[in-house]
Amino acid sequence: MNFCSKYLQGVETRQTRFQRNNDGSDCEKREGISIFSITGVVIGHEEVQYLDHETWKQTHEYVLFNCDEVVGFVEEHIRILERQYNQNSQMFIEKIHKEEFHNFFQANVGKLRETNDPHVSEDLMWLSKGPRMLARKFKRFNFNGMKFRTYDIDNDGQLKIVGFV
Repeated sequence: MNFCSKYLQGVETRQTRFQRNNDGSDCEKREGISIFSITGVVIGHEEVQYLDHETWKQTHEYVLFNCDEVVGFVEEHIRILERQYNQNSQMFIEKIHKEEFHNFFQANVGKLRETNDPHVSEDLMWLSKGPRMLARKFKRFNFNGMKFRTYDIDNDGQLKIVGFV
């Protein structure tokens, strides 16, 4: 029976059904910047949370420093800072870079956008502006066949990864 089930069309069998923690990764990916591509599925209701300025800034920095499409801007900013602060330590330059990069990035993307540079997409422009001050918060998330839950979901208050596929 198992052998025959592989050839049945339109019938859900053990071999053809979705995995237990389906995250939609087999769906078509969105074109554009990698950080905006669909990679998981939220489960449950959402809570809206207002971000204070410090959290907003940290979120924006994290996204910018982990986005492949921004690497050229990061390298350019570090080169400028190294010329400007050539007498200072590398640690000092990294500190200034972390504090000022999001402003540098927004200004440069804005200038490039005004000149109709083809390398500046709509996504890159929105990325330069940073996240909204209102964030959506979820308690459960499926990603790469694994289930992630927040601390307050579990009784013992520890983050757990369950559902390996």
